[in-house]
Amino acid sequence: MPQTLQTNPDLVLLELLRVARKQSGITQNELAERTGMRQADISKTERGVRRLDIVELHGWLSAMGVSFVAFATVLDERLTALALVRAHAAQRAQWRKKER
Repeated sequence: MPQTLQTNPDLVLLELLRVARKQSGITQNELAERTGMRQADISKTERGVRRLDIVELHGWLSAMGVSFVAFATVLDERLTALALVRAHAAQRAQWRKKER
């Protein structure tokens, strides 16, 4: 798997983070204050320029009042669905290749 932020699984995570923050009614500035980070780092993370480690993710979610376990469950469901779509597409591509 490529080591880039611009892969579909990473985009799923970033979208979930943005949605969680917006649903919590928290601005990037407020999240920065609550986590001790700079607003620029919040923005870079949400845009996929900067990665979060697992401890930072826990801090972000806590600052937004979001359950880490609930967030991880939704992320897992979305990533599992994405993997199934990718596997199906790969299988279809193999079938097409054999038909030629």
